[in-house]
Amino acid sequence: MVIGAGTILSFCFSVVAFFMPESPYWLIMKVQQADAGLVLGKISNSKEEAKLGLKERENRGAWTGFISNHSVSYILICTICIHLFPAAAHIGVIVLYGRVIFDIMGVHSLESSLISNVVLGCIKTSFTFSGYVFH
Repeated sequence: MVIGAGTILSFCFSVVAFFMPESPYWLIMKVQQADAGLVLGKISNSKEEAKLGLKERENRGAWTGFISNHSVSYILICTICIHLFPAAAHIGVIVLYGRVIFDIMGVHSLESSLISNVVLGCIKTSFTFSGYVFH
């Protein structure tokens, strides 16, 4: 069941990737300025902004654009942290295998294990809501 959920999400991302435009940075690196101009024209507000963006991208490297733009670097750091934190915290493992973990810890009765899982779920839910409120 858990593996299936990850497979479905990966499949959805793969399908969406076919509809994403190519990166203007990548097109400029491959010396395809005309195609990069078309992509920038699609994602920019005006043609002047697209031309200005094309000139800026030709004059600097791909990663310097991410680092120098504060809002993009903030989004990049947040995205990396959001994806790495669940793997580092392993909260999904604790929730899914809570019964086994509590059994190893010495909580052998079914009633105590159930109460422990309910408390763990309440704690997880409270931290999720506090994250939404205090973001």
